[in-house]
Amino acid sequence: ELVRRGTADLPNLTVLEGGPYVISSATFPTYFIRPAEGKSGQADKAVELHAALDLALFRRHIAPALHITDRFVGTEPYCATTSAYNRMMKEILAAVEGEGALIRVHEMPRFEKEGSPVSASKVRELIKRGDMETVKALVPATTWAWLNSTEAAPVLERIKKSDSRH
Repeated sequence: ELVRRGTADLPNLTVLEGGPYVISSATFPTYFIRPAEGKSGQADKAVELHAALDLALFRRHIAPALHITDRFVGTEPYCATTSAYNRMMKEILAAVEGEGALIRVHEMPRFEKEGSPVSASKVRELIKRGDMETVKALVPATTWAWLNSTEAAPVLERIKKSDSRH
């Protein structure tokens, strides 16, 4: 609902319900695992394999069912896993080989505030620290209003207790 409200001024945009699949721990478990400091190699390969599986399922099953022809993502300066996923999205969804129709991937510059990229991970970290004034400066008015609603209380509690980057 926040996305719908925040994009209500865009006439050529359709917001689809994501449900539990948006990022699934079944097909992309490495997204939810905090990488060990200085570790790469096998971890990077696991991210690539999980991303490839997730994207193949999206291209073959989800995109055709929902008539998706384009996918828009933001650049990712903070999370190596998400950055790798974005890179692979361009390779897999737009590749001539593979099952399903080609999907155009549009990578948009990340929204910045005072020269610093804004991310959900950064906002969650600020919530954990209790710095709601900075959160207010970073999020859209629709998100800020929701964060101050009773509906947001359990979500804020989960964020404060979580160790996960995502």
